[in-house]
Amino acid sequence: SSDLLEIVTEKWKASGTIPADSDALYADLLSPVLDQNQWELLGRGSYPSILTRLAFQMMAEKRAFNPNKDELPVEIRRRLLEHKLFVEWDGLFEFRHERIRSYLAAEHFRARWSLILDEGTHVVDETWSVMLEMCGSKMSSWDDAKFLTLALLNHSRSSGISLFKWMRSNRPQLLGAWEDEFIFKVGQLTV
Repeated sequence: SSDLLEIVTEKWKASGTIPADSDALYADLLSPVLDQNQWELLGRGSYPSILTRLAFQMMAEKRAFNPNKDELPVEIRRRLLEHKLFVEWDGLFEFRHERIRSYLAAEHFRARWSLILDEGTHVVDETWSVMLEMCGSKMSSWDDAKFLTLALLNHSRSSGISLFKWMRSNRPQLLGAWEDEFIFKVGQLTV
């Protein structure tokens, strides 16, 4: 999208470099608000988790940030606006690009996906796709990939299959020995 291209162009103009992959791009882009060490030095170590939780809620509930209803420290909002990561319209705020929100939401979801899915308070649907792919891009073990993908099948068959297909194309090393088990499970759910 043009917003993402604009972000990459701004990064190039500011530093003369472009990160090697999208994970590195988002990590660099969001470092002013996600740098845990920086926030801890200021006595505000919970700020990154407040932001990632909010991004997840915004994604899952398909809504904007409402400063009258949602919790977000003023300093984070200021930095998001200063770095052109947040845009305001009619008193509400959205992330400049869906992928920025998805990256932040993935940071929240990845650490607690089992609890979130077991809670059953969120409907897993196609709006989760980018966030789930971003989770998959940070996974390093077969077990993590297997358990998340199989758990997704129980909540949204199409989301589980979609993540599996994404992994097969983009992170095949995560499939390994459990690929046949997944295909068998999908077959069981189809019958």
